[in-house]
Amino acid sequence: MSLPKSWINKKLLFVTLKRFWFVGVIYFLALSVIPFSIILFDLPLISKYPDSYIVSKYTVTRNQGYCIFVSLLICFALSAFVFNYLHSKDAADQLHSLPPKRITLYISNILASFLLLLLPIILNTVILLILKLNLLDKFEIQLKEIFFWGLNTTAVASLFFSIATCCAIITGTPFVQIFLSFVVLMLPSFLYYTSILNLKNWLFGYYPSPNSAVVEKINPLLIMFTPVSPSSPLKPVEYTGFFSIAIFLIVLGSILYNFRKIENAGQSIVFEFFKHIFRYGAALCGALLVGLYLPYIGQGKSFWLAISGYLIISFVCFLIAEMILNKKVNVFNKSLLRYSYFVIFLFLAIGMIKLDLFGFEKYVPQEKEIKSVVFKEYFFIGNHSEDISTFEDPKIVKMVINIHKQIIKQKQEIVKEKDSNSPYKTTLYISYNLKNGKKIQREYSVDIQKFSHYLKPLYENHTFKYNLYEIFKVSPINVQSVLLSKYSNYSSIQDNSLKTLVKSSDIPELLEVLKEEIYNKKFEDMINNTKDQWGDIEIDLKTPIYHGKIPFSKIVIPFEKSFTKLEKWLAKKGYIRFARIMPDEISYALIGKSNNPDKLRNTLVGNPNLAKIKTGKKITDKVLIDKYLRMCESPCNFFSYITSKKEIYYIIFFGKSSKIIYTGILKDL
Repeated sequence: MSLPKSWINKKLLFVTLKRFWFVGVIYFLALSVIPFSIILFDLPLISKYPDSYIVSKYTVTRNQGYCIFVSLLICFALSAFVFNYLHSKDAADQLHSLPPKRITLYISNILASFLLLLLPIILNTVILLILKLNLLDKFEIQLKEIFFWGLNTTAVASLFFSIATCCAIITGTPFVQIFLSFVVLMLPSFLYYTSILNLKNWLFGYYPSPNSAVVEKINPLLIMFTPVSPSSPLKPVEYTGFFSIAIFLIVLGSILYNFRKIENAGQSIVFEFFKHIFRYGAALCGALLVGLYLPYIGQGKSFWLAISGYLIISFVCFLIAEMILNKKVNVFNKSLLRYSYFVIFLFLAIGMIKLDLFGFEKYVPQEKEIKSVVFKEYFFIGNHSEDISTFEDPKIVKMVINIHKQIIKQKQEIVKEKDSNSPYKTTLYISYNLKNGKKIQREYSVDIQKFSHYLKPLYENHTFKYNLYEIFKVSPINVQSVLLSKYSNYSSIQDNSLKTLVKSSDIPELLEVLKEEIYNKKFEDMINNTKDQWGDIEIDLKTPIYHGKIPFSKIVIPFEKSFTKLEKWLAKKGYIRFARIMPDEISYALIGKSNNPDKLRNTLVGNPNLAKIKTGKKITDKVLIDKYLRMCESPCNFFSYITSKKEIYYIIFFGKSSKIIYTGILKDL
């Protein structure tokens, strides 16, 4: 359906094209950097080396950020030029005194502007198509990718121009128009990120999971910082979203244009309604921004410190907004009383959250509602992907629910100890996949030892361990080889003569013992594992296995000092010398004391200056050496310094050539 002729004035359209043709030329030249770089640099090389394939599609795709940035600048500048007459009372009076109606003037300028934006994109797309048709297989980019490059650039340019145009109608000066255009473009992403991160400070257990894909969809400007190719097609819903928003803003601009008063030219914002949005929006953005740097909102002083921070920064932003609106510094008058409305809103919002009126913090789904549960503990057992950490076993679901309920009961204690330096502090992630399709996510920072009574049954559950450890999915018939290597935390043992392959006939039994050791591993050993392992067991597979969605062709299992049954089996089969440091490899050990853990750690993991090390005694007895090899803890692990004594024992093991082989910490002798 065509527009009525009265809505388009050809003379006005051509006048706009004649006045601002240079913007279209600049846009064309800026985009033509891509095709002309191929013509100037790549084509001569192809002519010289006809058998080479040097023109790659990355010549186009790697410039995605450049294309978006250029489109942003050109669209904002073009809109500021075309609608500049609205920001001058004399120019607005003169132009609006002409016979054409406002809607005719608006639509004619919009059509002329889109012609100036679309023609450069179309011409560059045509040039790329011609290059492709002539170069054929030497230009690896596909025809459809060139079309999508043009379509994507058009979608982004349309959105940028529509935002700038709507802001031009709302504002009364070019500077505020450009400024507000950037604000409108970045505001959705800013509100999305800061709201999520602020809620983490206020809601106990809130899991902040900003989705980058969502942010890119609501702010195409961020695509320029991502590796996604501009020649890759967007989803139909994304194209629909881009063009729908552009059309909506253009239509909104036309409606606002009819209500715009000419005498308001020169004001920062010409509509009273948008002035309120601007001033209160500035206060909200200031509050959300400062909320990222405030401490956790707990009890007492920290609560009022946070409130004070919100109020101070939001008021400063409110003042700046008033100065922009009034175009003067002295805005200290009764109009500032408007800020009280924001204060009321802020206290209502915080009050609703603190009182947990929606029951977010205390909500735990019932067992019958749960399809599966995801449990991850980030520090002691690592951050596994959700497909590995997902459990449907009713026993595990019940244990996770019990843990969750206990965390909620101990909320006050957890909040008070949030900033404690406990070495057992870790993060628990709990997610419920409900039968109705919903997903409930929670995240808590807790001292794991205080929940050991509830975590122990879960950590020692065989189904739980089966999911976490890929070794349980290894079949003996799929093992190519098993390599044993010992570990030294000071001088690396790289001599291949100190490594050995396990005999094929021993592999099934080794796997059985290893799986049994992991199944029998105690909760206490998992969270108190401050000792270095004896060595590594490297398993090469014939066919890769999948641990979740990740394929593995090699698995490395640490031979931990708590694996006593495995140690006996290795000794029985004659492999033990290749799996751990033996006492007869140590000629002697020196034991000393220190009252400076940090300095000691740097000394033990660095290059010890024996002249500066105060040693208490020298150990040569092999039984004692073996005892201390088993007892000593890693100097790199801060758990090693958990001791009630002021001084810490350290031990240095020397080999037969008097070279340091191993160092460690001893809590007692």
